[in-house]
Amino acid sequence: MGRNDNNTAGSGQSGSDAAAASQAAFNDLYSSALYARLFQQQQQQQQQQPPKQSGYLKVQVPPGTAPGTTLHVQIPNGGGKMVAAQVPPNCSEFHVQYTL
Repeated sequence: MGRNDNNTAGSGQSGSDAAAASQAAFNDLYSSALYARLFQQQQQQQQQQPPKQSGYLKVQVPPGTAPGTTLHVQIPNGGGKMVAAQVPPNCSEFHVQYTL
C-alpha cells in the first residue's frame, strides 16, 4: 500500500556528495583556465610594452628654496611626465633619477 522511501534518503546524500565533487572539479578547472588566461594576457602586455627608460636629471635649486622642499621637474622627452624631487640641504644643484 505505501512506498518504502528508506533508500532515497541515503541515495540523496550520495547524490549531494557527487554534486559537490562535480562542483569542486568545475571550480578547479575554471580556476586553472582563468589563471592560464591571465598569464597569457600578462605575457602579451609585456611584449607590447616598450622597454622602460631611466636616467638622471640635473636639477638646479631656485634661489631661496629651503632644504626639504619638493620640486616637480618635467622629464625631457617624457611626454609631459614629472618627477618629484626633494631638495637636499646645502646645495645649489643635485641629480634625481627618473623612469619612463
